[in-house]
Amino acid sequence: MKLEIDLDLNQIDYEAINRQIQDKIDNMDIKDMYSLDSKVEYMIKDKVERAVNGYLTGGVWQGLNDSSKREINDEIRKNIKGLIEPHVKNIFNQLPQEELDKIISDLLPKILMDLLSESMKNMITNYYYSAQNTTVQICEERFRNILGR
Repeated sequence: MKLEIDLDLNQIDYEAINRQIQDKIDNMDIKDMYSLDSKVEYMIKDKVERAVNGYLTGGVWQGLNDSSKREINDEIRKNIKGLIEPHVKNIFNQLPQEELDKIISDLLPKILMDLLSESMKNMITNYYYSAQNTTVQICEERFRNILGR
């Protein structure tokens, strides 16, 4: 942004300077300037996100077979684990054994209950969809018999 004002160096009139600055600011369309910036930022962000999504879903990543994808995911997990593991070990090393035992004993029932409930939910969901599919097949068969097809 460039702001130019006319000054008489022999006689500085601060009120005139302030008036000229205020007039320049009033004549500027700041809303358009900021909305243009936000539009450009949005467009760039949108293009980058689409390019990245396209690359991952329809580009090289999509062209990989399951084995290659699994190898890449395993490598990512290994690298993340390598970065995080020292910090986690440091935290555990700072905890007294009694406190660590208490945390584990407090969390273990919750974890086991969560695993059990998740397993039961999956079993019930599978049973529900299986029963629903069977019911649909029986109904289709009966309608075909009624219609004579």
